[in-house]
Amino acid sequence: MPKKVDTVKKVQRRAVYNVTDENDRKDYASEKPLFLFNCLCGELALILDCTLEELPIRERDHSHVLDSLIHAHKITALPLSPANYTYIKTDKGIERQYRRYCKNCNLPIFYANKLKHNPATFILKGGLQPKDKTEPVRATLYSSIEAKNKKLPIEVKPKARKMIQNSETEEGVDTAVTVTTIEDEEDEAEAREIADSYAANARIIETQMIRRGLIKKRFVDEANEQATRRRVRGTLFEK
Repeated sequence: MPKKVDTVKKVQRRAVYNVTDENDRKDYASEKPLFLFNCLCGELALILDCTLEELPIRERDHSHVLDSLIHAHKITALPLSPANYTYIKTDKGIERQYRRYCKNCNLPIFYANKLKHNPATFILKGGLQPKDKTEPVRATLYSSIEAKNKKLPIEVKPKARKMIQNSETEEGVDTAVTVTTIEDEEDEAEAREIADSYAANARIIETQMIRRGLIKKRFVDEANEQATRRRVRGTLFEK
């Protein structure tokens, strides 16, 4: 007799390892909040880790000094360009300023003294506003535009009147000319015009085929058939 083989169901086990980090965890709650600043038109221009009041002020033009080595920031205005510069006359001489403009309204907001390797970026006085102050202005502007659009009257175009002229030409001679006025809708008038043009083209093609002898056989057969129908019956005797 064959021996019985015990079948044991295999169970896959998954090992679980607990890993602990000995390093101190970073306290994200202690990070500085970010502040958003918009242009006067409402376009986002600067993301900064402090308020504008915390930045130092330049005595020459009362602009805010943004030091890239101290403050984390991101400027979303147009980049510096060698073509976008201006000269400012001061007590100490003439200063060249490379300016950065708003992407939306092209208003100058920032400037720097060099194109590259600028440790400091200057924010023009009155060029930026906190985001919460510019949002109501933008909402008011959009609502006023909506109100103006609602007050505008809607123009209703009158029904189109079309003059359609139908003419038939046979062997170079105008046989009939009909002028009609249609006051129906545009779609219906266009459909009638297309149908009339198809019918006129069909008549022209048929005339050309008759001239060339292409459909002459059909007319001969029709004539013979009509003659057969009109033939008078004779007697039983043939002459």
